[in-house]
Amino acid sequence: YSYGVLIYLVSLFAATFLNVAFYSEILRALSGQEVSIGSGLRFAAGKVRSILLWSLLAGIVGVIIRAIEERLGWLGKIVMAAVGVAWSVAAVFAIPVIVRREQSNPLAVLRDSAATLKQTWGESLVGYVGIRMAGLAVLVAAVGCIVSLIVLSTLTHVWWLMLCGTVLVLLALFTASYFISLANHVYRCALYVYASEVVVPEPFTAEMMKAG
Repeated sequence: YSYGVLIYLVSLFAATFLNVAFYSEILRALSGQEVSIGSGLRFAAGKVRSILLWSLLAGIVGVIIRAIEERLGWLGKIVMAAVGVAWSVAAVFAIPVIVRREQSNPLAVLRDSAATLKQTWGESLVGYVGIRMAGLAVLVAAVGCIVSLIVLSTLTHVWWLMLCGTVLVLLALFTASYFISLANHVYRCALYVYASEVVVPEPFTAEMMKAG
């Protein structure tokens, strides 16, 4: 169990480190600056203390929630699942806060993230639902294509058509999922800039930011 927790914390630190590098470049791009993988990694390296402290807090919260879930009945699991969702929502802007702020106190990071969410909850909800709906539409279209290929292959007995078509559809699905996920990250950074700096980053407009 101890080794599992250690691996979990190390993985969380690595994921947070890469996210900080990624978000730093998104924020640079939104301000019209040049971006690169190297500059993102160097920036994250300069934020190691903040990343480590935030990873420890997030990891401890995750471990506590999981441990309590394992010891409670179904009602307790539902309650802790709700707590986990509340934590995820409150920490939605944690990475942009780490990028923009000098403070390394993880509780302050959580506080600033929650405060930003409070200012943009409408826009965040609209953006989240819109992006999720786009992902759902892509998934439904992919499933429809695969089913159509199966039916067509069954009728024509051309099985290579189903195999090749399914591979192409899955590749298209993975590609679309990647760009939808990227759009989610970019929109989150744009909302953070709009809420914290009262600046509308290009290529967004004030109407888009006020859509909620």
